[in-house]
Amino acid sequence: MGQSIFPNEDLEVRIEGRDSLLTGDIIDEDFKLILKNDSSDITVRAHDPFFSWFTDLNEENLSYDEYIIRYVELSKKYPGSRYLMCYLSRMLNEYKSKKDVENIYSNFSDKHKNSIWAKKIERFLYGKFENIYLPRSDKKTYEKIIQDSSKYNLITFSASWCGPCIKEIPVLKKINKDLNKNLILTYISIDKKESVELFERLIQKENIPWRALFAYEDIQGIKEKYFIDGIPHSILVSPNGDMEIIEIRDEQELERLYLLCREESS
Repeated sequence: MGQSIFPNEDLEVRIEGRDSLLTGDIIDEDFKLILKNDSSDITVRAHDPFFSWFTDLNEENLSYDEYIIRYVELSKKYPGSRYLMCYLSRMLNEYKSKKDVENIYSNFSDKHKNSIWAKKIERFLYGKFENIYLPRSDKKTYEKIIQDSSKYNLITFSASWCGPCIKEIPVLKKINKDLNKNLILTYISIDKKESVELFERLIQKENIPWRALFAYEDIQGIKEKYFIDGIPHSILVSPNGDMEIIEIRDEQELERLYLLCREESS
């Protein structure tokens, strides 16, 4: 139907494990899609090209619950869709609860249940926290992320260069003060090795009382293991090892955290 050319555009990519910058023309082709009555990826995607993004091409002001209803209906209509399963696995952090993810995932057939996407979703829904060893600031001492599993553990991923992480410190300090009998806080910095000292300075400057570990040996692996799309990113681990992503800057999530920890002490 038409074509638009955007000359000399920059595109950041990773090539052979290295960050690279490509420059060239981006050609945008406009076309009309004639859909067949089938369940092919392109057909399913045409019904909702932003599945699990909680946004809409038509700028409908849908609520979160209305999007969930739409996504559940799509998963029931196309249970064997590779597109739906792939995008669900990519956007897990956009969902407010594991139950919402499960209500969609449970409708999928076994067609792609052995795929990397399904395994990621199942680990998100049913997996226990993987308690690995990480280095401390001296780069010689290694400790498990969780040292006392009898309490709740709040694991917060941060970095020296992260503005929102720094703004979150007062909230974490209040949590630490109010709930320290039943909750253990731990920082995991995703700073690169050369920036470890910057994070240490931040800890000293802000008088951070909780422990800090560092992910510089395998930052990408840590991000994938703990479902990190951006920071700050917090995971709450219960005494039985169950884990869930928690947004402590959200009032309702914060209230639930307090309720869980205070129930533990009663």
